[in-house]
Amino acid sequence: MAAAVRVWDEMSDSTKDLLFAALDYAVENAGISEYGFTPFSIRGKSDGTRGLTRFVAGDDLAESVRAGRKALEVVPEGTVAVTLAWDGYTTYEGQRTEAVFVEAHEISLAKSVLLAQRYLRVDGKVETLGNPIVQGETDPLVRAVSVEES
Repeated sequence: MAAAVRVWDEMSDSTKDLLFAALDYAVENAGISEYGFTPFSIRGKSDGTRGLTRFVAGDDLAESVRAGRKALEVVPEGTVAVTLAWDGYTTYEGQRTEAVFVEAHEISLAKSVLLAQRYLRVDGKVETLGNPIVQGETDPLVRAVSVEES
């Protein structure tokens, strides 16, 4: 986990804000359907604006997450950070629970960080369990920046 803490420490406050905005939105989306939500990305731009993109690829959640990763390999110039969020399961202290996952990458850094927020469904509503958990450091989501803004 030391490596994950290192990349976390290197992230700017604006990237952390983007990550937590994506995490909050992912939890909100998890409450819409017990079958999971469509994976999405929030892109932070240098002018402070944000853009949301959803990724649908077939009927499989994992396939949609892969499509999101592929789409985020190259981002428009002016992008400073991106997130990729999806719904799934995690095991923490021997207990398997539903969780939302958000991977965040600040363009200037060599790695991304992955966070999970565990939750339970109670009376049709989502209740978070504890604080978000750093799952680890991952390869960067973004591999290149294009010169054309989209």
